[in-house]
Amino acid sequence: MSFFATFALAIVLALSSPFAVALATPSPSATPPPEIYRTLSRPMCTELNHHILPAIAMMLQNDRDVAKSQPIFKSYLETAYKNSRGAGDTTDWNSPGRAMALERMEMLVTPLAQNTIAIQKLLENSSLAHPSGVPDDDAKLSAVRDAMLKVLGAQSASLDLINGFVTTQQLGDMQHAGEENLSAIQGSDFSGKAAQSLETPSPNPFQASDQIGLRDPNPYNIDPTQIPGLRVGYNPISMIVQGLTLVQDETARRENAVSSATRAIALACGVLH
Repeated sequence: MSFFATFALAIVLALSSPFAVALATPSPSATPPPEIYRTLSRPMCTELNHHILPAIAMMLQNDRDVAKSQPIFKSYLETAYKNSRGAGDTTDWNSPGRAMALERMEMLVTPLAQNTIAIQKLLENSSLAHPSGVPDDDAKLSAVRDAMLKVLGAQSASLDLINGFVTTQQLGDMQHAGEENLSAIQGSDFSGKAAQSLETPSPNPFQASDQIGLRDPNPYNIDPTQIPGLRVGYNPISMIVQGLTLVQDETARRENAVSSATRAIALACGVLH
């Protein structure tokens, strides 16, 4: 478990413990509630419970889904090399293993996209994006929001890489569908010049990377075309895997800042000591 995940779990356990619940419950007597109760009622502390922790939970889910792509890429590559027609780092259009790996990869796209959109909408629309009137609290909330946007920018790049790969392969399948039947009917080899005449430029896997439904683009989004080793258009699968690994490392680095900013709020709210 990463430091980011361990830290988030510690806060959740602290907030859900009987001790924390008791502190958050007003005393039925006329005795003033302890200071910790008034602290937990601050708008900043409400944000921690209602918006910050849910966003962190979705980020952790994104991390888990992105991590699932690595063994799928490995399976895809193994199938490709096993069934390739002499071309390395490619695919065999009729391989059942390839089709299964691509389907498994596609299943990662929807939850990643939904979480990414939900997190950014939460960061845009909640009190995190609006001053509470308490300068110190606003500074802490701004710091955690900024750190989360940076993590989201890195995770969006992972989504772009995975979704771009799936989309490119699916478009390739459509482009090559039925070639064997056409070759038999016309008596021509579509692997030669006849096939070349039908080819279209390789689709850009990053072309449709905009996050539909978001009001404003995340200023910290990573341009996948700037990831070392990648370029616009077709990329060997191994290069996509290397690029994804780089983005995962960058995501982890940015998550450290979220942990630090969230810890400052948790300490101020008396959740951590």
